[in-house]
Amino acid sequence: MTLFLLITPALTYAQSENDLLGSNADDLNELLDETMSDEEAVSAFILDNTKTKIGRDLYETFYHEWSSIQLDTASKRQLKLSLAANPELVIEIEEIPSPGLNNIALIKVDDVTIWQDFAQPRPDALAIQVSEAVKQVIQYFISFQDIQNQLGSQDQSGSGIR
Repeated sequence: MTLFLLITPALTYAQSENDLLGSNADDLNELLDETMSDEEAVSAFILDNTKTKIGRDLYETFYHEWSSIQLDTASKRQLKLSLAANPELVIEIEEIPSPGLNNIALIKVDDVTIWQDFAQPRPDALAIQVSEAVKQVIQYFISFQDIQNQLGSQDQSGSGIR
């Protein structure tokens, strides 16, 4: 089952795929209009593609950590600019089950694997893994925006023909 989360500073909506498909189109449009009406809202989708309880715990811990991240002013501004400039970037948490308790957890952004590790069943070890994963995802978003800005600079623009 896939769970879609739309994160905004003021509003957080969680609906399962079945709820979205079975809901009235007008209700869904109204939900999206309410979410997008906040001018300062920066949204990111977090998709849950986990299959076991360990993966679900990782997802919930990641979501909690992501929604309560504490950044300095410059990093927060860069992250907001990156999310606003690239609304198509989606965070996907995926789990690859394997025999025993050694499931592989992946965090992808735009089909690029940002973080991968064996999911730990212990809550304290899982919290350490998730904080590392959140830092890597934030760094990816900030780096992605910096690279886009550099590619759009005057040095990099032009036809390439001399």
